[in-house]
Amino acid sequence: MRKHESVARLAAVSLAFSICVFAADPGFLRRQAQDVAPKPDDLTAAGSQAASYKPFFGMGDADADQLKSVARYGELTVAPGGTTPVVSYPAEEQMYFVEEGSGTLLYGDDKAAIKANDFMYLPVGVKHGIANSSAAPIKVIVMGYKIPAGIEVKPTPKLMLASAGDVQRQVLASMGPPPSSSC
Repeated sequence: MRKHESVARLAAVSLAFSICVFAADPGFLRRQAQDVAPKPDDLTAAGSQAASYKPFFGMGDADADQLKSVARYGELTVAPGGTTPVVSYPAEEQMYFVEEGSGTLLYGDDKAAIKANDFMYLPVGVKHGIANSSAAPIKVIVMGYKIPAGIEVKPTPKLMLASAGDVQRQVLASMGPPPSSSC
């Protein structure tokens, strides 16, 4: 199993757990990623070029009303030479995970190189987008979480960017043996 598949499955399990805790009907989770069609979204709206978004859960999904705290969970693909619009949300914080490829994260007035296995935290109110000047598509898992009314979340003073590739694999004794295929 490839490393990004493991991380994507971990994120899906975390999402499923949080949905169950908040009493959503888990039946809507039964879907296959390859069956989800790209749909127009604010991440692919005016100002974007060669970008598409597959809404697995949340915004853009027919079952979005089942979710209480997840605003969106989907896959954003930006083709070579493409860009997304620069967006920001007053009541949603996001995390991006780069599944494949490389590109540039536009973050406020800054730019940061991003590549496969990078995680980014995108706080409330900070403008962000993705540009792809590489020769291959960049695929990013977009995870957005609603900030409840009355809760104030202050943006971090700088971009929070980390690579899953920099973290050594750890096997916990209580988790059993590692899978036979390598990550």
